[in-house]
Amino acid sequence: MVNLLLRCTIVRKKCLLLALWLILMVALEL
Repeated sequence: MVNLLLRCTIVRKKCLLLALWLILMVALEL
């Protein structure tokens, strides 16, 4: 998770997409 956040800071363009993907995974698990 931390590594993904670090990459997120480096590439802000994919940050939004990655964040939405994580939210979708959490939503499916819940």
